[in-house]
Amino acid sequence: MKKKTLVTLFAGTAILGASIAPAAAHATTTGTTPANVEMTSGSLPEGPGDGDGDTQEPEPGSNTNFDLLYVPTEFKFAATEVNSDLSAISLDATGTQTKRYGVGDVRGTQAGWTVTAGITEMKNGTAALEGSITFAQTGAVAKYDETAKTYSRDVAAFATDPGSPEFAGTTIPVGGAAVPIASAAVGKGQGTWDSELSNVKLNITTPSSQITTGAYTGNVTWTLVAAP
Repeated sequence: MKKKTLVTLFAGTAILGASIAPAAAHATTTGTTPANVEMTSGSLPEGPGDGDGDTQEPEPGSNTNFDLLYVPTEFKFAATEVNSDLSAISLDATGTQTKRYGVGDVRGTQAGWTVTAGITEMKNGTAALEGSITFAQTGAVAKYDETAKTYSRDVAAFATDPGSPEFAGTTIPVGGAAVPIASAAVGKGQGTWDSELSNVKLNITTPSSQITTGAYTGNVTWTLVAAP
């Protein structure tokens, strides 16, 4: 009996060993290979927004990685009689009826930004006007053409880009403090962007009884601020 029991144990051991051996033969090993890439801040090319002279670069010198790309060359409003409706003076019919400005942010920080605009004064000698320039804005991705050195608009890309900023302002004050007209929250606004201003009007709030005839001039100041 003892002998039979011993033989059974040996047989069981042999079967167990046969079941383990194939698994050991097909064991897998792993290894790793490091992969890395460094992302650096970009640079913005020079050039107006379009080729028809209706936009201009806002300052001399090269663009950095965070800049206003271009601003409107001029807001020229139609000549208007002092005794007429001064609340919605249209752009002069001989000029372009839409205006554009562009923003570029390739810092790589996703810190956000704000654009402000305002006109300190519109004067004719000592006489001054108060009021506002009103408009609607339509945002787009600004795409640079290396050959023409101008920017075109891609509205469809703007609509689907999760990083698109907001071009929500509708008013630039005349004779008052500058106000925000566009902004990008933290995590947004990285890239190159264009805003088209349409239905541009001048609303004069100075009483007509206090207006003298002549040309009133001033300058819109556009400012790009590195914060939402």
